[in-house]
Amino acid sequence: MNTNKICIAVAALSLLSTAALGVITYQQQNYIQSIKAQLPKKESAKKATYTLQDAKSDIDALQSKMSYLESSVDDLEAHLNSLDDDVSNIPIRVAGLEDDIDATRASLNSLIYQLNLNSRSNYYY
Repeated sequence: MNTNKICIAVAALSLLSTAALGVITYQQQNYIQSIKAQLPKKESAKKATYTLQDAKSDIDALQSKMSYLESSVDDLEAHLNSLDDDVSNIPIRVAGLEDDIDATRASLNSLIYQLNLNSRSNYYY
C-alpha cells in the first residue's frame, strides 16, 4: 500500500518536473527569438554608410511626426477646453433640473389635491 503511494508520488513529481522543463524550454526559445529579432538584418549591416540624403529623409520623417504630434496636442487642448466648458455648465444644469423637479412635484401635489377633492365630492353624491 505504501509502495503504491510512493510510486504515485514519484510519478507525480516526474510529471511536474517534465512540465517545468517544458515551460523553461519554451521561455528559452522565446528569449532566443526576441534576441534574434533585435539583431540587425544582413541588409542593414551591409549598408554601413549613412549618406546626407539618408539624414535629410530622416529629418523630414521626424518633422512630419512632430507636425502630427503638434496637431494631436492642439486637438487634445480643444477637447480639454470643451470639457472645461461642460464642467462649468454642470451647476447651471443641476439648478435647472432642480427647478424642473420642484415644478413637477408642485404639479403632482396639485393633481393629488384635485383628485382628493373629486373623490370627496363623488362620495357625497
